[in-house]
Amino acid sequence: MIQNFILKPKTYLSFQRINYELNNTEIILLEDLLYNEYFEKLIPIPPNEYINYRNTYDTAIPSNTIDYSNKYNTDALYNSSEINMNCIKEHDKKLSLNFWKKGRKLATNIRKNGLDNTYDIFEFQKNNKCSWEIFRQLLKREGIIRTIVDIRDILVQQYKKLTGEGYDIFRIIKQENKINNFNHLNSGTDIDVVITIHNYYLTVLDFFILSKHFGIDAIILTGSGNLKVNGTKKCSWLTDKNYCYIIYSASWSLPNQLPNYGIISKNDDIQIPISDLKSRNIYQEMTEKNIDTLNDFITMANNPVKKKMKLKLGRVIHTETKKTTKKLGKKLTLGT
Repeated sequence: MIQNFILKPKTYLSFQRINYELNNTEIILLEDLLYNEYFEKLIPIPPNEYINYRNTYDTAIPSNTIDYSNKYNTDALYNSSEINMNCIKEHDKKLSLNFWKKGRKLATNIRKNGLDNTYDIFEFQKNNKCSWEIFRQLLKREGIIRTIVDIRDILVQQYKKLTGEGYDIFRIIKQENKINNFNHLNSGTDIDVVITIHNYYLTVLDFFILSKHFGIDAIILTGSGNLKVNGTKKCSWLTDKNYCYIIYSASWSLPNQLPNYGIISKNDDIQIPISDLKSRNIYQEMTEKNIDTLNDFITMANNPVKKKMKLKLGRVIHTETKKTTKKLGKKLTLGT
């Protein structure tokens, strides 16, 4: 064995007993036989139809493949009549309809007055395209089938018509913190270029113009901060219909940034009965400054409610040695 190990490089030493397990179709051959003419007259039996192919994983070049394109057709997305469910972030949040009143400093019993476990919010993703989906959701509930491209085209037509009639609505766009859009429009950029699905998001003015075009009654509420268009927490345009739509909003303070949006629903229906709002004694306050025409809207925007400031008055008492200040129990309120 030592001689074999030294003289035959492919031989290794083994000092242990080796037990072989052979099947009926197996044999043991000496290695020396394999180096000679053992395989020359043997005919291999191909067990597989692909045995003649010599391609490996690294060298194979498939001749057939599935056709695909690296270009996406946006018409399939924007011209669809179906609601893009990817825009809906959450739909099971409960909300009191008193959430917007006087900030959030309400007594517990008053805050819960508007909540009967049937009000939910369809909260939308915070991106420009989804703001168009919000209005399309309202149209769909009205039985009006439009794509967001259709809605965008109608809004552009309405803007061109109103500006042609002399309405100064670009200023309201700036007032609603869409500074970049205003700067482009004010510099003469065409409305078609500025108002696009990706670069423009809907705010109160847009919702109002589109609602009036399609005959939709709506209320927009905000829970944090105030609406830029009127300085309050609410804006409504209701007629004599027995239902309306309520759009929830928040975070209006940052320029060029889309607010948070959602649609309030009751029993999985976004049409809120007016009688339901009246039964909770919140209808009158929510609609106390209801507007009807664009002139009403512009007048409201020209006269926003100013934030009230409170100052404490003090009485200064002069003596020969020192000055002291005594606070009086009175407050002075500035603003309207």
